[in-house]
Amino acid sequence: MKSEFQRLSYHALKNALKKASSAYKIEILEEVIIPEANVFLCRYHDKRFNVYFDLAYGPEIKAVDGIDKDELITIETLIHTSIG
Repeated sequence: MKSEFQRLSYHALKNALKKASSAYKIEILEEVIIPEANVFLCRYHDKRFNVYFDLAYGPEIKAVDGIDKDELITIETLIHTSIG
């Protein structure tokens, strides 16, 4: 994971996800708040992934449906490109 991605604040991450959802067809299915983190349940090319934002550790992307490492890097890059 890129260090720039790990330094994103919660609000920067949320805004970048919203921009990426319209520009790159990353679908935000739901935002869930759990004790450890805020979690964005997402889909990209019919494959599910989650974006976690933990106050102690920052953001992290985790695969749910058969997304490989290269696809996760692509998704991270698309989100990071949407910052601004």
